[in-house]
Amino acid sequence: MRGVAAVLLVLVSLGEAFLGGGGFGVGTPTRCEALGACRRNTKKEKRKRNWENMRKFQRMPTPQNQVRVNGKSKTLSRKKLQLKQQAELELARENAFMARSVKKKPLPLSD
Repeated sequence: MRGVAAVLLVLVSLGEAFLGGGGFGVGTPTRCEALGACRRNTKKEKRKRNWENMRKFQRMPTPQNQVRVNGKSKTLSRKKLQLKQQAELELARENAFMARSVKKKPLPLSD
């Protein structure tokens, strides 16, 4: 009799372990609640959350990267800003080189 009770007890504990049963009155979340899969419109909600979060971290345009086109102000992309800075640096280097190479020589005075 005791052996049968022990075997039943072992079977019940194994059944709970493999079947994920809640035991005797224990409030465990269902599979749906545990995974959060019961939500509806998850993609739509995620898009909205991402959009709101993106708006929080969006940088405001600075005067250096604003360009007026047809009366409207636009901001330049990072790539265009980088190219613009490189062009300004190269222009300054060229101007310095030309100033060194083409020095004004004083005109000889002829009497």
